[in-house]
Amino acid sequence: MRKPLRTFALLSILSGVSLTSQAAEVRGLFNMGYDFGGDRLVTVIYTDGSRDSVDANRGFYFGGGISLVHDQAGTMETQLTLNYRFEETDPLASGGVKFSTTAFDAVQVFNVNQASFGIGLTYHMSPKVVGTGVISGNTQFDDASGLLFQVGFRMSDRASIGMRYTNIKYKAPGLTQVDGSGFGIFFNFGFGGGSSKPAGAAW
Repeated sequence: MRKPLRTFALLSILSGVSLTSQAAEVRGLFNMGYDFGGDRLVTVIYTDGSRDSVDANRGFYFGGGISLVHDQAGTMETQLTLNYRFEETDPLASGGVKFSTTAFDAVQVFNVNQASFGIGLTYHMSPKVVGTGVISGNTQFDDASGLLFQVGFRMSDRASIGMRYTNIKYKAPGLTQVDGSGFGIFFNFGFGGGSSKPAGAAW
């Protein structure tokens, strides 16, 4: 129990300034992306000789949460989101494999003109590999915590696109530790609240 408690304590510290700041503006936040890399978890070989695989950090994710904007110019914000992540082999085959987890991300973002830089923590809940059809069975990993680093381009005062790096490792009883670290691309869009665009800005 100690490790999860320490992780959530760190996430609370990261967002604590925003939650207590009277000037913080609360917005809704939608985000999505695709990550690459990580250790190879499973390789599936089909009867025609073709192959498909699932990696620990590769896959699509989407979710949402809130963005706490600290000032009118939007130079600093805290993004708190819950995201569903997954990667799977051909779902139409007679047997397939899927890796999935739900991730809580807390990222402190610093915006400089149209550039943004972020650093934060991620907590992956119930990561697992599940086989279906002729590839039945599953592997359940322990909950895991890691670090997030990102750099982005602000298309507007509410929308950003960019790249990020996740540093995380997965463990399961009786198995070798799996590295789930890797790079990815992201897109997020804020909604609700007021505008943080400074007067005279062109975007």
